[in-house]
Amino acid sequence: MAVNGIYVVLGEANALIALLKKARRYWHSVQAPTVLEDTDPLLRSLADLKDVLNNVSALADVAPQAFLSPFLEIVRSQNTNGPITEAALAAVARFLNYGLIDAHSIKSAQAVESIAQAVTHTKFIGGANAGSDECVLFKILQVLRSLLLSPVGSLLSNEAVCDMMQSCFRICFEQNLSEMLRKAAESTLSDMTQLIFARLPDFEEDIRHPYIRKLVMSAKRDKRRRRRRRKSKIDVKQNDSEEEVDAEVTEINEAKQELDQVVDELSRPRTSSQLMVDLHATGMGYAVVLNTDEAIDITTKCDEGLQSCEGSKEAKEGEVLESSEADHNVPLISALRRERHHSPQHSPSDVSTGGGVLQMPYGLPCARELLRFLITLTNPLDRHNTEQMIVLGLNLLIVVLEASADHLSNYSLFLPLIKDELCRSLLQLLETEKLPILASTSRASFLLFESCRIHLKFQLEAYFNKLRAIVVSEQTSVSYEKKEIALDSIVQLWRIPGLVTELYLNYDCDLYCSNIFEDLTKLLVENAFPLHGLQSTSLLSLEALLVVIDNIEQNCVYRNAGSLPPSGVDCKQPVLQRPILSGMESAQRQTNPGQTGVDIELLTKLSSLRKFNRHAAISSQLSMSKILEQKKRKRIIAEGTEVFNQSPKKGIEFLREKGLLGADPESMVDWLRENPRLDKKMIADYICSRKHAAVLEAFVKSFSFEETRLDQALRMFLETFRLPGEAAEISMVMQHFSDHWYRVNNEPFNHPDAAFTLSYAIIMLNTDQHNPQVRRNQPPMTVDCFKRNLSGTNGKADFDSQMLEDIYAAIKTDEIVMPAEQTGIVKENYMWKVLLRRGESGEGNFTHAPIGWNDHDLFAIAWGPAIAAFSYVYDKSQNDIILQKALNGYRKCALIAAHYGMSDVFDNLIIHLCKFSTLMPKSEGVGEETLELQRQRSAGSELSLQDTPEAIAIRFGENQKAHMAARAFFELVHNHGDILREGWKNVIECLIQLFRARLLPPELTEVEDFVDPKGWVSLIRVHHKQLPISRSEAGLLSWFGLGGGSNESQGVKRPTAEQENSIKTAEQVIHDCRPGQLVGDSKYLTNSSLSELLSAISQASHAIVQHADNGMQNPVRIEPLSPVDEDALVFHLETIVNITQENKDRISMVWPVLRRHIDWLLSKRFGKNPLLVERAVVGLLRVINRNLFRDTEVTTKEMLLSLTLILTLPPQAISILSKQIAYGLHSLIQNNAANIHNKDDWNILFSLLEASGAAVLPEDIFNETRAGMPERNAHSDGELMLAKPKPELE
Repeated sequence: MAVNGIYVVLGEANALIALLKKARRYWHSVQAPTVLEDTDPLLRSLADLKDVLNNVSALADVAPQAFLSPFLEIVRSQNTNGPITEAALAAVARFLNYGLIDAHSIKSAQAVESIAQAVTHTKFIGGANAGSDECVLFKILQVLRSLLLSPVGSLLSNEAVCDMMQSCFRICFEQNLSEMLRKAAESTLSDMTQLIFARLPDFEEDIRHPYIRKLVMSAKRDKRRRRRRRKSKIDVKQNDSEEEVDAEVTEINEAKQELDQVVDELSRPRTSSQLMVDLHATGMGYAVVLNTDEAIDITTKCDEGLQSCEGSKEAKEGEVLESSEADHNVPLISALRRERHHSPQHSPSDVSTGGGVLQMPYGLPCARELLRFLITLTNPLDRHNTEQMIVLGLNLLIVVLEASADHLSNYSLFLPLIKDELCRSLLQLLETEKLPILASTSRASFLLFESCRIHLKFQLEAYFNKLRAIVVSEQTSVSYEKKEIALDSIVQLWRIPGLVTELYLNYDCDLYCSNIFEDLTKLLVENAFPLHGLQSTSLLSLEALLVVIDNIEQNCVYRNAGSLPPSGVDCKQPVLQRPILSGMESAQRQTNPGQTGVDIELLTKLSSLRKFNRHAAISSQLSMSKILEQKKRKRIIAEGTEVFNQSPKKGIEFLREKGLLGADPESMVDWLRENPRLDKKMIADYICSRKHAAVLEAFVKSFSFEETRLDQALRMFLETFRLPGEAAEISMVMQHFSDHWYRVNNEPFNHPDAAFTLSYAIIMLNTDQHNPQVRRNQPPMTVDCFKRNLSGTNGKADFDSQMLEDIYAAIKTDEIVMPAEQTGIVKENYMWKVLLRRGESGEGNFTHAPIGWNDHDLFAIAWGPAIAAFSYVYDKSQNDIILQKALNGYRKCALIAAHYGMSDVFDNLIIHLCKFSTLMPKSEGVGEETLELQRQRSAGSELSLQDTPEAIAIRFGENQKAHMAARAFFELVHNHGDILREGWKNVIECLIQLFRARLLPPELTEVEDFVDPKGWVSLIRVHHKQLPISRSEAGLLSWFGLGGGSNESQGVKRPTAEQENSIKTAEQVIHDCRPGQLVGDSKYLTNSSLSELLSAISQASHAIVQHADNGMQNPVRIEPLSPVDEDALVFHLETIVNITQENKDRISMVWPVLRRHIDWLLSKRFGKNPLLVERAVVGLLRVINRNLFRDTEVTTKEMLLSLTLILTLPPQAISILSKQIAYGLHSLIQNNAANIHNKDDWNILFSLLEASGAAVLPEDIFNETRAGMPERNAHSDGELMLAKPKPELE
């Protein structure tokens, strides 16, 4: 630092001396002075410090304890007022912020311990204004934060850190303090918690540490102590003469009463003065003196018994993990302090004396105690936990998980707490109706399952099932906001890269887990289709479906680019930055950015991989065939389970027929024990039948009862099935059970029947103690009566008295309740035990799947619901952002479908987009109109509902959603036309609609022509059909004398300026869609897609003709097609011709389709449509002219032979088309004469020239030429001059 540390300490000392003298003068003005200045110990110590500092050159020459002691004495002094204490605390904070205490000095550990001890036991004289006293409390928080966050804070002991944290907690929970102070305490706790758990990777799990050794070694001792405590309670009621038991029970009751009093004091409203007096009594960690006359006498002293009384809470019912049972609901520091009494050889030195062994720096014990305390705060079943306490606990748990979620599972000290207490508290908090608690629970759960889900398989399953139950709940108590939070939690979890794949692998493909992915997909689809319009839950559901599609699409992109990055690549996450201690530290970080610990390169790399699973996948390759086979087995087992729960015999037969169960009893027992969905009563009906004695014997032998007391073994046994009601069946089951227990425990009784007798007695005792009907008729059995009843039944001897007492106490305090009869908290505890037990078995293995491992299967499940949801949202919404999300979903689905070659999916996408583009003809629509068309119809827009070209263009130009859909539609066809099959039909229909609306670009409407001087003609013809004008409007204009024009008199109306703008907008949109690219890109289509395209065009042409024929009044007489239909057929023909021209390399595949189509168009059906016939002839000549140079002899011969189709036309048609034919033949011969090598081919060409009047041939040559040629209906003028009879005209 720029200033010598000595000057900083001297300055603070002088400031305090001035304040102390000011306070002394005020004191003497009230009463006569009785002491001299030199006798004031606080002033004397500061003066001595100044003398020492004036004689040294550097502060390092002074021990930290030496220059800190005067300030700490003021902090601990009970005769100083608030401003003085605040100034002393500010001085200590400044020393810490400036780094005046050397963290590398061996004496610093004692110094920081002194600071912690003094600040957590601050005393001062309270003032009349409570606000000034709160300033002292605020400064205490600042000092505690600076102490822990400073470099020397790492030297603090576990006890000191826990004391500091507990002091902050007490300020948070004191409701009579101002909200600002309590918020400051929360902020301090957050920073301190973040620091402790951010240092977690630096802590070592040393089993030699007394705290850790105690946790590992004392679990069974604690369980025995609780059993003795329960037994003592029972014996007290039976025998009041046992003084030792009386003393223990009295101590427990007193502790409970004291705890209740403390809670009552905390919750009772008090005045400001009462608050200042009672602060320490409520556990604030400091004392305030009000009466200055007798300060020393009434100074409140530290209540060391508070923690011990708080530690007397009962452990919650049904806990399983032993390591967490020992210290449940114990205050933050209690367990560590108990350790000092149990392990004196490791106890830290007393700071006040300055001697002894140095403290061990804080580490895992402190972190575990803090985590356990936070979990205790979030327990909703604890009546002492208020909403504020639960929210605070959750917020600090969020800090813990944000700072160290990836490291918590690496320590055996934390896993039991996380698996049991933390997960259960989070699941129970989901039932709350308080939204702040629910939101914090959701956030904490997300962080927990994102990082530790490999250890929490069944907890994650329970979490998803809870969220799903909230969303589908129809209870009035479940608010819409709660459903929204639950659904958003699902969406956030689904966003975790790789989680969706893991859900499918670990749950949907697990034999006895829920189908999480399939069930949630159904849930999301149901919420995406609301009954009363779009809601936020609908959009959240859409987001979740988009998450699945987006993840699969990203994987497909990487596959197309080359390969997928391996799972878990660079899974090391950037370390969360520790909170800044002071402005000096902030300046150091800005001056030396390299010391901040931020790896820019790592952050950049993680940003590019943010959508990939950061957890490493399993090393062995997953077999998709095995997984699918297991999925199939799961469906069969689920069906067999349903049958078994109705009829066990039929269920077993069903599974054996499917080959999933063998005939041996062992395989049957494995299935009965493993399947959690079997009805316990049906299991009993099956195994207790005398026909299945072998199954019963194998069922009993499947239990491991070694070194297990009889009542405990019986409790385990009866959890798996419901004991039958018949006495004979009960006797048979108990006989098998007792025999097995007797053998595996090395025959502990004098006779084998003794085990059976005692087992039966335990069941009777359970009924006697807990059956309400029995208790009404007779008093409950006592322990002496229980012993008496079993007297002489152990092979004519008595059982061990202590064992019977333990059994009696266990049954009396904890009823044996079979699963089928459990309700309420008992059932919840049992189900949680089962969940933890399954998690510890092989079933609890959670697999991180490789990236994109089963994307195809996931997409096969999700694409249908997803596209349906996109379509619904797109139709109902008017929000551009939502519409873009839906269209992005379409695009991503299209890319995935193209990647996996799923043509049916892509066809479905094109159909939906065609519908939303409004370019589908009404007669070929999808059954129901879109919402936009319904709006237009309800508005009564007569203009927009016509089928004239202008009306179609106007309707399209006015619809913004149609623009977006059209752009997406053409974009998908351009990018993924290879996999389009049935969807080509919709593409052609949209092109026809655009052709009718005159919106297509010139490359599709201007075609090559042999005769026109320009070399091309336009396919667009004007048929003089104008928009109608309403009769009322025409009459009104005439009445005013404004309607005298000829067009207006005939009821003709031109588009308005607004409609003209709509037409221009439509033209621009279609121009951006580039429909002409479809023909040019056809050369890149696969053979199958190209074949489907040509087939779709041909079918569309036939459909037009069939529709026209169905509407004819006289089916016998052929009528010409309407101009609109004729234009459509011409457009189809020219499209096929253009596609053929673009696919010269595949002419052998395309040519047959074109020839059949032209042959059909040159038939008699179209004789009255000269334009259509003309374009067919021109198209045929164009294709032959461009492709005759091909070396394929077969194709050349087929093309030239197809020219004979022209000769089949009537003479009138030949006459009309003679100019086109002649020009076309001239171009053909001019360009391809060298490619015609066959005499027959030349004969065909000359015959066409004759027919078109270009040459005259004698009769003999004519007859010779026509040999081997089909019969002609057209002849040249020279032939007609001969006496040949004229053919009949049709």
